[in-house]
Amino acid sequence: IREQVRARVAAASPADRARWSAGACVRLAAADAFGAAGSVMIYWPLPPELDVSGIARAALAEGKRVCLPRMDWESKRISPVEIADLGRDLV
Repeated sequence: IREQVRARVAAASPADRARWSAGACVRLAAADAFGAAGSVMIYWPLPPELDVSGIARAALAEGKRVCLPRMDWESKRISPVEIADLGRDLV
């Protein structure tokens, strides 16, 4: 199913991806679990993935702790990295 969704998103127009991204962010931000969470961990989108960066912005605006995964390819481990400022902390 994941490969089918990826293929559909990759084949979609930029306008469709933007609309889907905005809708996903709105639905997630409205979820009870998001409201109750003190911290969230999300991926940072790469083309042509859905852009969920709006969730990071919403979480930071609400004072939540935001973490993104950092992959250590040598050890094949993923570690959460806290992001406090999207303009400064992303590398």
